[in-house]
Amino acid sequence: ASDGDKKRLLELLLGLDKFDRALTSCRRELTAAKQNLQGSEALMVSCKQLVEAEDRNFSQIKGSLATMQDAEQEDPESVHIRIGECTEKIEACRKSVDALEKEDRKHRDERNGLTQGLARLVAQKDQAKKNYESVQSGQCAACDGEIPADKLETLQKEAENTSGAAQEAAKSAHEAMSKIDERLEEIRAEQGGSQNNLRSLAATKARLETLQAESQKYEKTRENLQKSVELAQNAIKKRTAELGAAREGYVAAKESVQLLHYVESVLGLKGVRAHILGNALDGIEDATNAWLSRITSRPMSLSLSSTDKGALTLEVKGAGGDHGYKGASGGERRRIDIALLLALADMASGANGREPGTLWLDEVLDAIDDEGVGLLASALQEVASRRQVVLVTHSETLAHAVGQFAAQHMNLTGND
Repeated sequence: ASDGDKKRLLELLLGLDKFDRALTSCRRELTAAKQNLQGSEALMVSCKQLVEAEDRNFSQIKGSLATMQDAEQEDPESVHIRIGECTEKIEACRKSVDALEKEDRKHRDERNGLTQGLARLVAQKDQAKKNYESVQSGQCAACDGEIPADKLETLQKEAENTSGAAQEAAKSAHEAMSKIDERLEEIRAEQGGSQNNLRSLAATKARLETLQAESQKYEKTRENLQKSVELAQNAIKKRTAELGAAREGYVAAKESVQLLHYVESVLGLKGVRAHILGNALDGIEDATNAWLSRITSRPMSLSLSSTDKGALTLEVKGAGGDHGYKGASGGERRRIDIALLLALADMASGANGREPGTLWLDEVLDAIDDEGVGLLASALQEVASRRQVVLVTHSETLAHAVGQFAAQHMNLTGND
């Protein structure tokens, strides 16, 4: 057999083919674990980016809230009170304007009445003047007749009294009208001041209402920002938890990959199987040499070793003029084969953890010379003490030697 075939046979006998199946399964799991690791790493990176984005969003919201809180803002309650006070002042100002207008109308009505009365007084004065002039002429203004002398003086006095009374009344009317005009001027001045005050109060109220609307908008914005801060904090907690879970998954996946790499190296050619094979080679070598010492008369030894390329080499000393197995004679080769076969049989039973099974030797020993038959029969007797041996041979010498201790002997001919 080639060196590679020798090794494969030995691995099968040792059950090392299980390592091949385990290694194949391990590599499938390793491929899946690497893919899982890549997915876990991508998930971790994605979660980290989401956490960073939530952090930036949180910082922006906190900055906006801090800017709003640092800005000077009117107290909403204070603004509300000031609007109320301004409304009361506007109402009072309007009442004052209404009162001034009412007083203005009253004084104008009074002045109109005085004007009309003054016109009547002027007419009375003019009539009294005509009457006085008529009396002075002694002729009646109504009938153009001569006025009696006894009535002339009385009429003159009446005319003078009427003219004086009309003149006094007109003077009083003028004085009253002057006072009314002065009051009207004052009312117009007060009305102008009240109107100006009313416009100023209306402007102040409008400004305060705008300020109130801005304050309410500010308060609403601030409440929304505070809610956004809470939402951002919750989002950060959620994303951080997801990142933690992703990191745990990544660490677990990485550990799984590392473990499977280790298992792969253990199951590989240079792992445990190499150690097992090395120990087995030492055991087979010792057992083969022990059997060789039993079934050969001249000293021979066998050494087994595994190469770096995974092959198995076999070297024999003491046979074929020290040219090894290829230079050995047929009998020497047969003894080496039998010693190696018996060693492998013992090793195969131990490797599989079972009781030794039946050892079948079908014409394997027929090429042994007469000298080796006795030695080989003694060796088979020892093997038969531990396990059942079935020997098929055409050598009567070997059959006779083994028949002395065989439990059963069958002699078959061509007709049987």
